[in-house]
Amino acid sequence: MDNTYTETEKLLRDKMNELSENAECLDKITARVFPTIPVGAEDDEYIITDLEVVTGRSRGKGFFKWIAIAAAVVLCLVFIPKSVTVNRFFCNVGTPGEHSFRDITSAVERLTADGDYRYIDVPLSVYSTDDILVTPLFTCPFENTGTEDLNVRIYIRQCPFDEIDTAEVYAVEYAGKYTPDSIIAAAEPVYTFTDEELTAADVQLRDDEALKAAGGIGNAEGLASYSGICYVKDGDKAVLANEEVLYGSDENGSFYDISISSGDKKLELPERVEMWKRSVYSNGSSAYPKPDTSRYERRELFDGNNEVSEKYTGIYVFSNISDISGYLGKETEARYTGSSISCKVNAPADSVLARRLRMFMQPDKNANAIILSSDGKVIQRISSGQLSEFSSYKGITDREQSEIAENIRRETEKQNKESRKSG
Repeated sequence: MDNTYTETEKLLRDKMNELSENAECLDKITARVFPTIPVGAEDDEYIITDLEVVTGRSRGKGFFKWIAIAAAVVLCLVFIPKSVTVNRFFCNVGTPGEHSFRDITSAVERLTADGDYRYIDVPLSVYSTDDILVTPLFTCPFENTGTEDLNVRIYIRQCPFDEIDTAEVYAVEYAGKYTPDSIIAAAEPVYTFTDEELTAADVQLRDDEALKAAGGIGNAEGLASYSGICYVKDGDKAVLANEEVLYGSDENGSFYDISISSGDKKLELPERVEMWKRSVYSNGSSAYPKPDTSRYERRELFDGNNEVSEKYTGIYVFSNISDISGYLGKETEARYTGSSISCKVNAPADSVLARRLRMFMQPDKNANAIILSSDGKVIQRISSGQLSEFSSYKGITDREQSEIAENIRRETEKQNKESRKSG
């Protein structure tokens, strides 16, 4: 054992023994000053001690015991050398909020070690204003104080047998480069999933809804959508759901709407801010931001009354690009060459979502299109003959849905066999 620890423990023991002797001395003094009321004393008699106040109320022994305890704490803080052992002891004493922070960070460290989580890093300033492009089911759980070099790491649990995202998401705010010591705040989700729940999940996915909803929108300066699949909770039951986000901007500002469905059933999840169970700083105080920090306002766009129209052509801008990391979360423009028709939006900050980014423009079958990055670089050129290919709906196909269901079936059989063996 380290000699520092041995000396520290010996000093701590000596100090506590000394305080114990002082406490015994105080007990003797208080016994002399505040004697026990004699047995048989009449109810209406006053037993007055030398130090009793004029009200007739005695302070009792407890008062001096608390003084001794307080003195012990002060001596420990002032005279005992600071070591790893001592620091760890005092770190374990804190407010409920501080315990919550440690609980979340410990859970993140434990859970993510299993390899069932993927993560993305995004600047807090981006997450705060564009949260719908980062975590469509969740708001940003942290306050943007304006401090530079603050980032958020978002851990997204994936189903272990088909690697599809779930709504079990953790987030940590950190300064500079990510290390466990650089974490400032942490947030945990409302929903958690067991492997058994995911195995028993319903798999019913529906067709494209965003193109229908886009047809009901008036003139927009930029209009786009992205889609994904995610395990969520319908009541207490896990289901695999389609999530489609339609977003853009017009003269009234930026807007979005989200549709979450399983088969023909539209799911009603908690409000996005309520998908977080708690968000706390390391000192235990709440890390939730003020309302309405996002620049996107929710509007009711998926009303179910629209039919597919020919008002817009949707172009999947990243279809044939292998590396899209340099475009995540940044402005992207699609426009026809030799035409004023264009569309500008910010791409999702998550590569899984950005792969399904579709930008809407008025159709022009005879025009060539180009996709531009935020710095004006041409990302992709699309000839008029290729537009139909880039406009084809890239949602979940019947084949993909069958593969997901087959993966779940195999996992169920595996768990049943293991259960029979253990039984």
